[in-house]
Amino acid sequence: MSQPDCNVGFAEDAFVISCTAACDAFDKLYRDPELRQRIGEAARKRIGTNFRNEDTVRKTIALYEEIAPIPD
Repeated sequence: MSQPDCNVGFAEDAFVISCTAACDAFDKLYRDPELRQRIGEAARKRIGTNFRNEDTVRKTIALYEEIAPIPD
């Protein structure tokens, strides 16, 4: 059941929701297997493109070097 102050948006690979709308979004996913499939496939594609292991390791090392540099 939607609240009047709900804020729900739909992106290609995810719901963009306020906390009050979370229940409605999960209910929609529960009741719509095709939607679950589409969102899951798009999310896997996004993760594969934007969160590659090599990039994560490089960014993590750069962060460690910035916050705890090795003394000369």
